[in-house]
Amino acid sequence: MTTASYTYAERKWADTDATLVVRKDDLDPQAVTARLGLDPTATRLPGPARLRSAGDTSGLWLYQCSTAALGLPEQIDRVVDAVEERAGVLHELAAEGHEVTLTAFGFVGNGSVLEIMPQTALRIASLGIPLELRVSGSER
Repeated sequence: MTTASYTYAERKWADTDATLVVRKDDLDPQAVTARLGLDPTATRLPGPARLRSAGDTSGLWLYQCSTAALGLPEQIDRVVDAVEERAGVLHELAAEGHEVTLTAFGFVGNGSVLEIMPQTALRIASLGIPLELRVSGSER
């Protein structure tokens, strides 16, 4: 009889990014750029588009870090570094009806975890915007 032992290694997050997302039905991306003083990674004008679901007509302004050499916690830090001094503007945008979030995305394996250092969590909290975790898992 042969016995085998198996070990299961949790897979890390892959293809990750951290993104500051500003969304609004009548978003003016140029105005957001001017107010934040940051060049966006991408923008989308409001209105219907062929590649969106029928109900998604909001405009987007995105500032993203997706550097493959960095882990997701470091990508989050990079985005927070860029926007931390602009927290007041983020609060103003939110008060004006913009949806402002910090989104962390990645492909994950079963049991994957995201560890954020306490100082990073405090910095995110000081921005006054939600942190949204979005994951994609594969059930193969």
